[in-house]
Amino acid sequence: MFSLEMSRTEITMRILSAEATIQLQDLRKGLKGQEQWNKLARVMGKISDAPLFIDDSPNMSLMEIRAKCRRLKQQHNLKMVIIDYLQLMSSGKKVESRQQEVAEFSRALKLLAKELEVPVIAISQLNRGPEQRTDKRPQMSDLRESGCLPAETRILRADTGAETSIGEIARSGEKDLTVWALDDGLRYTKRTMTHAFSTGVAPVFRLTLASGKTVRATENHPFHTYEGWKPLASLRSGDRVAVPRHVPSPLLVSDWQDSEVVMLAHLIGDGSFVKRQPIRYASIYEANLEAVTKAALAFGISAVRDEYAVARCTNLRLPAPFRLARGKRNPIAEWLDGMGLFGARSHEKFVPADVFTLPKEQIALFLRHLWATDGSVTVLKNGRGGRVYYASTSRRLVDDVSRLLLRFGIQTRVRVTKKPGYRDGYTLDISGVDSQRRFLREIGVHGARAVAAERLLQIVLELTGNTNVDTVPKQVWDDVRDSMSEKAMTSRAFQQALGTQYCGSALYASNPSRQRLAKVAEVLDDASLELMAVNDVFWDSVVAIEPDGVEEVYDATVLDCHNFIANGISVHNSIEQDADLVILLHRDRSDPERDGEADVIVAKHRNGPTADLVLAFQGHYSRFSNMAKDGGF
Repeated sequence: MFSLEMSRTEITMRILSAEATIQLQDLRKGLKGQEQWNKLARVMGKISDAPLFIDDSPNMSLMEIRAKCRRLKQQHNLKMVIIDYLQLMSSGKKVESRQQEVAEFSRALKLLAKELEVPVIAISQLNRGPEQRTDKRPQMSDLRESGCLPAETRILRADTGAETSIGEIARSGEKDLTVWALDDGLRYTKRTMTHAFSTGVAPVFRLTLASGKTVRATENHPFHTYEGWKPLASLRSGDRVAVPRHVPSPLLVSDWQDSEVVMLAHLIGDGSFVKRQPIRYASIYEANLEAVTKAALAFGISAVRDEYAVARCTNLRLPAPFRLARGKRNPIAEWLDGMGLFGARSHEKFVPADVFTLPKEQIALFLRHLWATDGSVTVLKNGRGGRVYYASTSRRLVDDVSRLLLRFGIQTRVRVTKKPGYRDGYTLDISGVDSQRRFLREIGVHGARAVAAERLLQIVLELTGNTNVDTVPKQVWDDVRDSMSEKAMTSRAFQQALGTQYCGSALYASNPSRQRLAKVAEVLDDASLELMAVNDVFWDSVVAIEPDGVEEVYDATVLDCHNFIANGISVHNSIEQDADLVILLHRDRSDPERDGEADVIVAKHRNGPTADLVLAFQGHYSRFSNMAKDGGF
């Protein structure tokens, strides 16, 4: 037993009290009678001969624990290890954050148990979650350095490139899926999410970022800041958190015909394919109508045109090339149904998972034609810039398009538009000159808007990117000062080397652009600063954190990096992720009839059922006693 909280004397007294059934206070103050001395004498012999090793060394590091356990395994055939308690352990090295350090302890203890083939019991603190509930009953989401997400939270997969909700993963029991995770160099890399699981019911909060990204999480769920992983409760408006700046291509690649890509883009944008109605497409642009008519031929369908002078648009009907009888369906309807899209109304539309597995060239083709429907490219009247955005009443569709644009390293911003009597609308703006330039050059727009797109491209090619968009949090200047101190470089010499006029401390007051930070790293010859200038993270800003109900929440286990992308935001997983079994202890002090009882809540059991057990708690003896009549559980 490694005790980082109590001394070996305190632990021994509790063991003697429990085994000899002598009140702990009597042991502390002095035994009262011969009977107690006789009990103590009988137990003392048994305990002294027991193979029990108690280590109460202060500031115990994980390396020391591992070394001592290996030695005891060799010399005394170690059978079990207890650590009291997890949050008091230290790694003995500089770490990015306490959250990450505790997660590493959890993983290392799992590996220790596997290596020594013995149970390892790690005692952990709870946060203050139970105090805020009426019944005070603990649950897994209350573990300190833990946190959870609601079922609808969408996780970005690295195998397909699409998103899957954490609730779906937990319900289906899917194992070992590949996700994107931030490594130590702040690069997104492929890691294995072994499984997802429910952690109980808890209050959740909605985090909204300046980019319009939102995620709902418990207040203790960690998000990545410049200083490391921090729980949601410690974030404030204006704080910067990590979101993907670029996402690599997935492992799986699909093979579609270009006509299928074009047809899907136009149907999602301006098509109608609700149930029990003809499949239709409507547009005022001839180039779009021609594209759909040509794409329909690949399905064996000849489009039928209906002109509507009042509406100033043309309607294309896409009828089946055969009679719909005996189970036969319209080829396009059957195709859409296979992707789960058939029957969706405008506010329910989304990008099917198969699209995310397309090669980058076909994703560009899809986006080019989608933008020709409800997209917009405009040039400012002064000719010094423009706006590029996509509009929809479907929030999921807007988020899906945002994830596709990440393949090109394009940053977006979601805005909500409200109109009385109508559904909320959403616009996906491509923010920043650099992202606009990348979109117009690598993707573009089909049809009538291509003229405006080409004109805006020529303008943004001549513009200097806005350095206020993709910046690094100003806390990086603290690292710059440390590097200057190590190299004995004065502030005046440093700013002269940067090629800027000396401005004292004013240089360190703002968030530096990546270009500026790269120059700083070059001047100081500092690899860690260079890493902050060229990584895969975009530092988004916190706008609001608001309470958003109470519901069932979930978490997931990710190997090595212990994090994943949820709703387009980097989040950490919990410390209970590596545990095969999680047991929570609870005493209901509000019910006088349950005085002296304790609940043993088996909240997680990887290889068996969960259950609630009731034991008698004998505080004066420092022990729990079995209340089962059959003598067992």
